[in-house]
Amino acid sequence: MAIKEITKTNLTLNVGDVVAFTAATSATDGFKLDASGKDGATVYEFYNSGSASGTVNVQKGDGMQAVGDAVTLTLAAGEYGCFACDSGAFKNTSGDNKGSIVAIPSSTDIKARVIVLP
Repeated sequence: MAIKEITKTNLTLNVGDVVAFTAATSATDGFKLDASGKDGATVYEFYNSGSASGTVNVQKGDGMQAVGDAVTLTLAAGEYGCFACDSGAFKNTSGDNKGSIVAIPSSTDIKARVIVLP
């Protein structure tokens, strides 16, 4: 199976937007989250649609600033979680995932979306 690409949605001021969550094709491959928005305006959101708790592991990037550890969010059943970051620590700078952040969910019940605020 392949990693599921999640493209960003740019919100517009004073306009209502419906932004769907998308499930990973497989939990093993996870998500390739678009990291091309401005750091301070980009929110990576996750939703656990399952009936059991789960986790999302946001992988550190492969660039010079990627000196920290991965970040794990634990989501109860039906819970939402958000992640805002300094993309230098989490964005991949080369390879197939260049320009993206990779997140690995514990199951395909965990869905993702990327929102960029105006």
